[in-house]
Amino acid sequence: MPPAPRPTLEDVAARAGVGRGTASRALSGSTGVRESTRTTVLAAARDLGYRPNAAARSLVTRRTGMVTLALWEPIDRMFADPFLAATVRGLGRVLRQHDHRLVLLPLEADDDPTDALDYLRDGHTDGVVVVSSHGPHDLGTALAGRDVPVVRIGRALHDDGLPWVDVDNLTGGRLAAEHLLDRGCRSPAHVTGALETHAGWVRRQGYRVALAAAAENVAPREVEGDFSWESGRAGALVIMSSWPDTDGIFAASDAAATGVLAALADLGVSVPGRVRVVGFDDSPLSWASSPRLSTIHQPIAELGERAGRRLLEVLGIAGVTTSGSDAAQLLPVRLVERAST
Repeated sequence: MPPAPRPTLEDVAARAGVGRGTASRALSGSTGVRESTRTTVLAAARDLGYRPNAAARSLVTRRTGMVTLALWEPIDRMFADPFLAATVRGLGRVLRQHDHRLVLLPLEADDDPTDALDYLRDGHTDGVVVVSSHGPHDLGTALAGRDVPVVRIGRALHDDGLPWVDVDNLTGGRLAAEHLLDRGCRSPAHVTGALETHAGWVRRQGYRVALAAAAENVAPREVEGDFSWESGRAGALVIMSSWPDTDGIFAASDAAATGVLAALADLGVSVPGRVRVVGFDDSPLSWASSPRLSTIHQPIAELGERAGRRLLEVLGIAGVTTSGSDAAQLLPVRLVERAST
């Protein structure tokens, strides 16, 4: 028995009682269609099991239905990093709600960005979300002023005019250092994030602000890292060798903070008895570590969602606006106290 014929756009239009052009505009998300009509057309398409031909639709709309997440991270680290995993989850959820799909474009540190930039500029994607991670080239800046819309997750260290969403990293760094001071630390150190990123730079500034405001004269003790577990472990070893009286460590990410915990365990240093430790993210690593990690909570998945909505709004997708709370670029953070402090 031959398979049933695939429903056509004409079938959807007939079921909804509208013309073919109206049905096409309603399904593509175009403006100029009443919401009641769009709802009727979408219901007809759902009832019939209609799926538009993606290639044909792309020729008409000049849209691919694809959004690319571009970042300088090795693939293995991308999927191991809880921040990036939650970002992908939030961004992908919003895009699916509006019939778009997410394409991942991770670049290794030694990759030539030319091919990636050509791909992004040449109509293979409707828009780009750039994670402001550390790397030899800033993809957002390279794409600024081109035809492809770009939204950043995380500000650029130097403003390039692109729209962005971020968390209040300055307050987060300050809260982490203040918490160590409040818990009695008199010589707290900091394993920074990558200082070529806005997050790494500003979290360090928050740490310094808290120390400068302390009642006692507390000098900063800093070792540069890159948010990774490896840099946290290496940084803690340097700190304990250089400043043996260190009694607190703020690491710029939960991944780095768990590296700090590993180094202290290897050295036989008790946490929190001898040294207190604070991370940043409130990722699953923070409550899976031993001891459980005090950390700065940031709404990671919401960053992805906000970035997705901002990009869809730039693309003119019907029903997507970033008015009210969605328009806020800077999301709040808060301290979460656990056993490590």
